[in-house]
Formats: sequence, structure tokens, C-alpha cells
Amino acid sequence: MKKTLPIVLVLLLMATSWCVFGGEAPKSAEAVKPAKPPKATVSRPRRPPRRRPAMGPDEMMYMRVPRSKALEMARRYFSGSPDTSKAHEKLGAAYDEEGRKAMIKLVQDLNKKYAALIAESMKPEDREKYEKVLAAEQEYDDTVTAARSKVSELVQNIRKEQGRQDTSWPTRSLTPKLQPIINACFKLSDEQSKQFNQLRRKRAQNIRNLTNSIKAPKDRKDYKAQREYWRKRQELRKQAEQEGEEALKLILTDEQKKACEDLVKAMEERDKQIQEAGKSYEEKLDEIIGREEGGAPSMPSPRPPRPVIRPRKDGP
Repeated sequence: MKKTLPIVLVLLLMATSWCVFGGEAPKSAEAVKPAKPPKATVSRPRRPPRRRPAMGPDEMMYMRVPRSKALEMARRYFSGSPDTSKAHEKLGAAYDEEGRKAMIKLVQDLNKKYAALIAESMKPEDREKYEKVLAAEQEYDDTVTAARSKVSELVQNIRKEQGRQDTSWPTRSLTPKLQPIINACFKLSDEQSKQFNQLRRKRAQNIRNLTNSIKAPKDRKDYKAQREYWRKRQELRKQAEQEGEEALKLILTDEQKKACEDLVKAMEERDKQIQEAGKSYEEKLDEIIGREEGGAPSMPSPRPPRPVIRPRKDGP
């Protein structure tokens, strides 16, 4: 009897705790606190893109034209003599130019056709805005095309005067720097070509040496040091490029220097006109469809305002 008494007491204590705590062990005061409700997540609308969605006529001038089977068969089987090959090359260039113009005309006609169909499917208030957006887009395209056409004509004239055989060159991506201008426009003599290649390699080596002369900060999280490092790299690169430009000018003739100056001025004027046209285009879009300066649509913020917490007063 004395041996079974402790066992009975232990069983009684276990039964009592089961009844009191519902089969669970007693919890501390911190564990009994109610859990905080999860924060409500509000999905923000994505900002619409500010860039222009479609290509203009000037961009389409550099689209690839489908191959001509007639020219392909002639080049493959009947281009034996040099005179025949030159004639086929001229016809191929004319085919590409005429094909690009035909593609531009086709795209413009399709745009007009489907713009009218799309406008018919819209509400009257949306139709009016849609037509204004199309007008702003057309005005931008006309300005950009006219600005780039002036540079393109000047490049073609310089190439003809220099005696370059191929008079077609993609001038849309041509920058007002001396090295790409020389590659695109001028016909260099053997001595000039030799000096040009030497200076080009020397310029690239100088850029590498100057930019590698400064060491990057070891701590990648030191953002101030990182910014200072990249700022110095850009300054040194700009300095090396300027020195290379001055060295390249020395190998050009007076006629080439004058043509280069005229072309640089024309390209700077082109870039200025395109920038102003793009700014005007964005302002008109903001006025027509009511977009804010940052690019987001003008709508109330979906996030509720934060509650105002007032300080507690001491005393009654």
C-alpha cells in the first residue's frame, strides 16, 4: 500500500492538470497574448512606359528588306565578269532603297486604315483623346525625320566628294565624334590609314591604362567611395578620348577638317531638335491623357492615410 501511494498521487496530479489546462501544458503570459492581425497588402498599379511604342519612318529606313530572288539567281549563276558584278551591286542597292520606301508606305497606309477602325470602336470622349495622341505622334515623327534627313544628306554628299564607292551609310546612330565620322565619311590615303589605325590602338590602350590606374574600393557597400571611383573613371576616360580626338585631327587634310566641323555642327543641331521634339511630345501626352510628371496615371493613392497619433495628456 505504501509503494502504490506515490504512483496514485502522480496520476492524480496529471489528471488535474489535464482537466484544468485542456490537455495542454501551461503557457507563459507572453504566449497567451493574441497574435497581431496580418498587414493588408495593397498592390500598386504599374507605371505606364514613357517611351514611344512604335517606330517612325526614319527607323523603318533601316529595316531589312526581303531578299530578291531575281537578284539572288543573277548573282549566283551570272556574275562572272567584274562589270556584271558591279551592275548587280547597283541594282541590289536600288532594290533595297525602293523596298524600304515601299515598306514605309505600306506601314503608313495600314496605320491610317486601322487608326480609323480603332477610333470607331471607342467612346466619343476617348476617340477625341486618341486622335490627339496620334496627331502628337505624327508631329514628332515628322520633326525627327526632317532633322535626321539633313544629316543623312550631308553624309552622302561628303562621301561622294571623298570618292567613297558605297554612298549608303546608316547615319541614325552616327555620333559627333571624330573616329566614327572618319569611318563613315572619309576616304583615307595609305599613310593616313596607317596613322589612323596606330592612333586608334594607342587611344584604346590609353583608356585602359588610365581607367585601370585607380583601384576600386574593397568595401562594395561603401557607396560613397563607389560613386567617387566611377566618377574618376569617367573623367579619365573622357580625358583619354579628348586626347585621341586631338591626335586624329592632325592626320586629316584641311578639306576633311572643314567637312568634319560642318558634320559635327549638323549632328549637334539634329540631337537638339530631337530632344526638344521629345520633350514637347511628352508634355502633350501629359496634357491629353492626364499623366503626372513621374509617369504614373493621375489617380488617388490606393494606400490609406496613416492615423494621427496624439500625445497622451498627463492627469485627468
